[in-house]
Amino acid sequence: FTLSVMPHELQEFRKQEILKSWVRSRPESVTSGLESLHSSCGAENFIFPVFISDSGNEHMVEPIHALPGQFRFGTESVVEYLQPLVDEYELKAVILFGVVDEEYRRDKDPEGSLADAVNHPSATGQSYVNPVCRALRRLKSAFGDRLLLIADVCLCSYTSTGHCGIMTTVDNVLAPDTQKSHKRLSQVAVTYAQHGADIIAPSDMIIGRIRPMREALDASGFPSVPIMSYAVKYCSAFYGPFRSAVSSTLTSPEALQRQMETVDETSAHSPSNATQLSTLPRFHEKNAKKYFDRSSYQLHPATSTETLCRIVKNDVSHGAAFVMVKPSVCYMDVVHRVSQVVEVPVGVYHTSGEYCQLYYAAQHNAIDLSISLDELVTAYRRAGATFIISYFTPFLLRKMKGKG
Repeated sequence: FTLSVMPHELQEFRKQEILKSWVRSRPESVTSGLESLHSSCGAENFIFPVFISDSGNEHMVEPIHALPGQFRFGTESVVEYLQPLVDEYELKAVILFGVVDEEYRRDKDPEGSLADAVNHPSATGQSYVNPVCRALRRLKSAFGDRLLLIADVCLCSYTSTGHCGIMTTVDNVLAPDTQKSHKRLSQVAVTYAQHGADIIAPSDMIIGRIRPMREALDASGFPSVPIMSYAVKYCSAFYGPFRSAVSSTLTSPEALQRQMETVDETSAHSPSNATQLSTLPRFHEKNAKKYFDRSSYQLHPATSTETLCRIVKNDVSHGAAFVMVKPSVCYMDVVHRVSQVVEVPVGVYHTSGEYCQLYYAAQHNAIDLSISLDELVTAYRRAGATFIISYFTPFLLRKMKGKG
C-alpha cells in the first residue's frame, strides 16, 4: 500500500463556515431550559467519534461489545458507513481514533512509532500504515469539504507502555518526559495534517504541548490547521468502554448481559434482605479489567477552578483555537466557568461511559432516550458548550431530521 503525502497547498483549511457557526452559536442565547433541541443546536454542533482499525480487511465492520451501537471500521467500510449519515442526515464532523489490531501489537514501542507510521516495517513482514492516515486520505477523497475531519492526537493506542506520551521515572513515579513527548506528539500532528486532517485534537494531557505543536504545524506549512485542545481532561472512570474499543479488548455479549442483570425485587422477601440488596453489593467488587494509571498527567476531579482556568488560558495563549471538557455530565460547572474565561469556542465530550449510562437505561425502559438527550443537550448549551462530541450523534441527527 503506497500513501503519498498531500501537498500542503491542497490542505488549506476549508471549513470556515462550520467554524464560524461555532462562534456564532455560542449559547448565550439559550435562556430558557425549555428551549428545544432544534432551536438551540444544529447538525454543525455535533461531532461523531469513529474508530478506524489497521486490520488488513479494509471492509471490516466489527461491533464494539463494550460500546453497544458503535463499531470498528476498515478504511473502505468507514466511507460506506458515513455516506448516508453525510448525505441524508447532514453529518458535518467526525473525530478519528486509530485501533491497533492484534497482529500488530508486537510493533508497539515506547515512542509510539505506529502513531504516524507510513510504510513502516512490521514484525509481520508487511508494511504498516497508520489507520488514521489511511482514513484521512480516503475520507477526504470521498467527502471533500462536506465533512470536517478531526484527528485525535495521542500515543496511548500505539505505545508499548499504554501511556499517552513517552514515559520516564521521576522520584519513583512514572510520568511523561515532557520534551520528548512534545516532540513526538508534534510529529504525529504534522503527519495527520499532511494526510488531510482539518483539525488537530491533542488528547494526551501532557502539559505544555500546545505551543510546540502549533509551532510545528506552522513550520510545516499548516498555519490554517487549528488545534482543538482537550484542555480539561480528567482522570476519570467514565472512559472504560472507550479503552476497550481502542485496545481491541472485547467484552463478550454474555458477560455484558451478566453485568446488566438486575436483581429480582421479589427475592428481597424481608426488610433485611432488601437493605442488603439496596447497597448493590455486586458493584462493590473491583472491576477485573486493569487500565493504566494516568493520574500523573490527567486532571484530578478535585482540581481547583483557579488551576483549571490557568490551564485553559495557557492552551489558548499557546495556540488552541478550541478547547473542550471531558467527561461532561459531572463537570457542567467547569464547562460554564471555562466558557466565561476564554473567547474561543468551548466543547464537551460525552464519553463512552456516559453514553452507556443512557444507552442501558433506555434499553431497560428506565428512561426515554430521545427526551433525555433533549434535556442533556440543552444543559450542555446552557453551560456554555458550542460543540458536542457524542456517540449519539447519528441518533440526534436523525431526530433533528424528524425521522426519530
